[in-house]
Amino acid sequence: MASERSRVRAVLLAVSTIPPEVGPTREVFLFLHGILGSGGNWRGFAKRLLGGSWGREAGVEAWLVDLRMHGRSQGFAPPHTIDACVKDLTELVLSRGARVTSVLGHSFGGKVALAYAAAVLSSAARKSWSAPRTLC
Repeated sequence: MASERSRVRAVLLAVSTIPPEVGPTREVFLFLHGILGSGGNWRGFAKRLLGGSWGREAGVEAWLVDLRMHGRSQGFAPPHTIDACVKDLTELVLSRGARVTSVLGHSFGGKVALAYAAAVLSSAARKSWSAPRTLC
């Protein structure tokens, strides 16, 4: 796992990555935390989800993002809205030249995930799931 920071609108947006177990990264899966959390909250779940045959075969890298004003992503100017979070994510992804194909969020992160998917992902890539609490 690598821990990195990317420059986003003159403020550092923190992200930890979990590279694919086999082969190069072909796509990125964003994991977004809830209102009092941080990207690291997803570490165990992301490893289990992407450690299966689907993640290995697809070359999926997990990005555990600290959304603005959470975890290590401090110093962002207001407004602190869902739209601002979507813009932050868009700029992060563009700055790294990544290909995001999946996004998953919990609570506040779920709202950001849905808004990001609607604004950025192609209609062919957009999917949403509802998972029982026992999955986590």
